[in-house]
Amino acid sequence: MNKQEFLKYYMAGQRVFNGTVLRGIDLNGANLERIILNDVDLSNTNLVNANLESADFSNTDFTNANLSGANLDYSKWCGSNLTNANLTNASLTSIIFDGANLTGTNMINADNLIGSMKDAVFYNTIMPDGSVFTDPHHGFLRETWELKD
Repeated sequence: MNKQEFLKYYMAGQRVFNGTVLRGIDLNGANLERIILNDVDLSNTNLVNANLESADFSNTDFTNANLSGANLDYSKWCGSNLTNANLTNASLTSIIFDGANLTGTNMINADNLIGSMKDAVFYNTIMPDGSVFTDPHHGFLRETWELKD
């Protein structure tokens, strides 16, 4: 699906796009609040400054996606692949990263990293303060970032 077709459906009120391929699409600054994109290929996608509040991205591929400055508050990422994703300066209030792969993800200067990250994988993950988690088993994550289930 191309950008124009995707946005046309969204503007017409469609919110569920499960299984869609949107690889490499440029959605810079798009308002996609409450969208449901489960099992979607969003690798290499540009979502800089997008509003993705209250979205559901379960089991979605965000490999090499750019989500810098995006509003990700109250979003769900269960089982998603965020390998090498850019989440710098993103807002992360009450997110659910349960079972997500955050290998190589950059979250420097992300705001309000609060939520659940049960069984999430952290390997060379850059946290909001610039520290790097090198152990995929994040034993100290709960104490460091005060995450709540």
